[in-house]
Amino acid sequence: MVTANTGGAPAPERFEDCFEWLHTTAARETGLRDFGSSDYHAGLQVLLRAMDSDSSFSSTGREMTLMHLVSVLKARLHTEEGFRKNPSYKSAVIRPLVITGIPRSGTSALHKLLAVDPQFQGLQRWLARAPMVRPPIDEWERYPEFQVCKAETESFNKESPEFVRFVNPSDLRVARQACGASRAGARWRGCSASCPRR
Repeated sequence: MVTANTGGAPAPERFEDCFEWLHTTAARETGLRDFGSSDYHAGLQVLLRAMDSDSSFSSTGREMTLMHLVSVLKARLHTEEGFRKNPSYKSAVIRPLVITGIPRSGTSALHKLLAVDPQFQGLQRWLARAPMVRPPIDEWERYPEFQVCKAETESFNKESPEFVRFVNPSDLRVARQACGASRAGARWRGCSASCPRR
């Protein structure tokens, strides 16, 4: 059995047998039940079977993979709940600004700089994990989803600072110089990274 720290029953040993466990865990952790259309089921089952054929997973790797899949399903639950509560989303006009570039060319830094501009909205990690109508930034602290993401991010940054420096070292330097340490210091790596002003 894979322990997987979810507070519920342990996950089955084989990924292929985790389909129901993943959904049950996501539903329990969010208190939501509507996953929307089942059109993703076949793809998820193919993915789970494929991972069983990969013998390179360590016990930690298996647990991290399961938690990532739970996180994706939780995001789906939050999305469906948001659709239910805000049916007017169907008529919303969204004009995204897409940033592309070759690796290590500064795209992340540009994203963080643009997100400081009030005409844009950056996508914060906690809202990517728990999609919802964006609450005012002053209210983020009272959301359990924000607190969980914040705690996980701070723990990861503390345990693996070398990874953070390796992934985007120049982004942190550029963001600090352009936005100021108060908006782009340690917080840029966390859930409130590149937070918009509106």
